[in-house]
Amino acid sequence: QPYWEIAFDQPQMVDAVFLYSSTVSSRRPIGYNLLINGQWLYTGVPSKEKPGEATVVKLEKDTYLSTLRITVQEWGKAECLGLSDIQLFWERGER
Repeated sequence: QPYWEIAFDQPQMVDAVFLYSSTVSSRRPIGYNLLINGQWLYTGVPSKEKPGEATVVKLEKDTYLSTLRITVQEWGKAECLGLSDIQLFWERGER
């Protein structure tokens, strides 16, 4: 099973993950799974078809991210896993 993974030496506070699917349909699965720190699993995260359109996954408050692994939940007509961009956000403010 192919996957994309990022790991940090020091955990980073993250509030949301923005997934930008590949603009090439043969690289764009129907849905993804997100495994955060090897324990929290978000399944059935849908991909978006329009360029520049992100799927936003809001995480639990005060999530410290050490690892993020993205796998394919449903392939559809995709031949491989491709992503245009992944962005991690943390909203600064009072907590």
